[in-house]
Amino acid sequence: MTVMEATRLPPGFAELERFVGRWTGADTDARVAAREQSSMEDILEFYEAMLARAGDAIRLIDRYPLHDLPPDVGLLCRMVLTLAHVASAVEILGQPRVPMAPFPTGLKTIRGSTPYG
Repeated sequence: MTVMEATRLPPGFAELERFVGRWTGADTDARVAAREQSSMEDILEFYEAMLARAGDAIRLIDRYPLHDLPPDVGLLCRMVLTLAHVASAVEILGQPRVPMAPFPTGLKTIRGSTPYG
């Protein structure tokens, strides 16, 4: 099973399972789109739940080489990356999208950091 096929989080993170799907974008563009297409209520729910577990998640992720994460840990890693995207909506913008910017933005990441670009 590859990281992209994982559908379950590692043991100990069951309370975050409800966020798998919407908040586990495979790349930067998918994570930005999830934020831009979500309500602030949904963003805040994910942000608060994920922020509470981010330290534990990062400690688990750091046990493995980035290019060799077990599928469930890779899924958790993508949720941590999504936390960075939604944090801007919560902490800076106060809304899902950048004010006065076109939606969708039309920006496309050509090449991101592998494997989670």
